[in-house]
Amino acid sequence: MIDLMVDLLPDGDIPFASEQVNLPDGLYYASYAYVSHKATLFPALAVGPSAMASMLATAITRYSLSAATAEVAPPNNEADTATEEARDAVADIPSVAVDNDPRAPGPTVRYRIPLGGPSRGATQPTVAIVEFADFQCPFCARVSPTLQQLLEKYPNDVRLYFRHNPLPFHNEAALAAQAAMAAQAQNKFWPMYDVLFANQQHLSRTDLEAYATTTGLDIARFNRELDRGTYRKAVADDAALAAKVGAMGTPNFFINGLPLSGAQPLERFTAIIDEEIAKARELMAAGTKRRDLYTKLMATATAPKP
Repeated sequence: MIDLMVDLLPDGDIPFASEQVNLPDGLYYASYAYVSHKATLFPALAVGPSAMASMLATAITRYSLSAATAEVAPPNNEADTATEEARDAVADIPSVAVDNDPRAPGPTVRYRIPLGGPSRGATQPTVAIVEFADFQCPFCARVSPTLQQLLEKYPNDVRLYFRHNPLPFHNEAALAAQAAMAAQAQNKFWPMYDVLFANQQHLSRTDLEAYATTTGLDIARFNRELDRGTYRKAVADDAALAAKVGAMGTPNFFINGLPLSGAQPLERFTAIIDEEIAKARELMAAGTKRRDLYTKLMATATAPKP
């Protein structure tokens, strides 16, 4: 079944409300819109959650739980009907596509996001980007070149921080995250990052061991740490932070605490970054030291949920 929503909703992997349901991509995205009450993920949405529910409920319900759990697969015409109904429902949503438009309004709520994890970019940045990502998420891989462009465009202003958020329906993502942390412990996180995103369809334990060898890791140490689950808690802690700040799917970004969701085009990032650089210059002109900019911004930001 075709992905009905990939060009209409923010590009990203999004967890469904029930782990027992495994819908095809199109209805999967529709189901997220159906259950979502997070307006920050849909800033240009012209309808509220209840209206969204009424438009999509039929399509989601018709693709029954029996089909999702493979107990009784519906005839092809039933699945086709569900596809058409979901497509019709989406057609009734007038402004969803604007979310990927660089002219769309930027985020207005700043969140208090602690910096941590592997990072690269400016040594004293005016803009800190915290990314929550999943190595098995195709949208995270898609946005990776855009992030590299940002680092090249703003070499003295932007620093990127990586946080793990392996989603439960990506069954190899959690171990891949631990492998990346094992590489980080040997100062090879970013080479491993590149290899994992380049090989998203091959993230088995055997594959990870091969990547560890090709990136020059001490393979005995690497295997020992994976066997012991050395980084399991650290990965879980990142995912817990993602949940507290409302990063429901991947990729999710916080640009000086301002949220941006999905594999957005370069212009969506630069619009926010340019405003943040201008704000930083105002703060520095008023006496804030460059090294204290992030702390200053976070002092009035919205704290994560307890």
